[in-house]
Amino acid sequence: MKEIATDDQLDDGTRAFADYVQDRKTHVMSHCDGGQLMYNFVAGDKAILFNTHLGVYEGIASCVTPKPTVAILGAGGRANLNGRPFQGSAAEFLVKQTKWLGEPNNVFFCLHDVNIIKPFTVDITGAKRLIEQETPGKAIDTQPGQVYTLDVQVVGHRWGCLYQTGIL
Repeated sequence: MKEIATDDQLDDGTRAFADYVQDRKTHVMSHCDGGQLMYNFVAGDKAILFNTHLGVYEGIASCVTPKPTVAILGAGGRANLNGRPFQGSAAEFLVKQTKWLGEPNNVFFCLHDVNIIKPFTVDITGAKRLIEQETPGKAIDTQPGQVYTLDVQVVGHRWGCLYQTGIL
């Protein structure tokens, strides 16, 4: 980036991103690592699903078992369905994804906190409203740096974990 734009052309966020990407001694991972992953953490017949980006393959989401009681879904960026850009809003995509996952009781959003490059934030108000209108689930309005308890009842004992949103 710094070969293309001079330092005075970069805002603070873009400059920080450029410094991060150019520091090959500290940041040696690949930025082309094959994409994001989706995990379905299972205990008994209950599950917590964690999808780290705004994308999914419909066939995979539809056949996940057991269906998650809690879903943590990426809400930043452009939605991707079946390897292609989704034609519609992020909110519409999140509703479809929530339905394919069996309409979890609680939906938490991730990757929508403040970024170092534009756009700096993602407004999840529309997604929260649409999920709660079109599914029986509740979309939790997460805030950066807050800790949330993901409470899932499993026969015979309580299985829970903490989910912490990004810290600024």
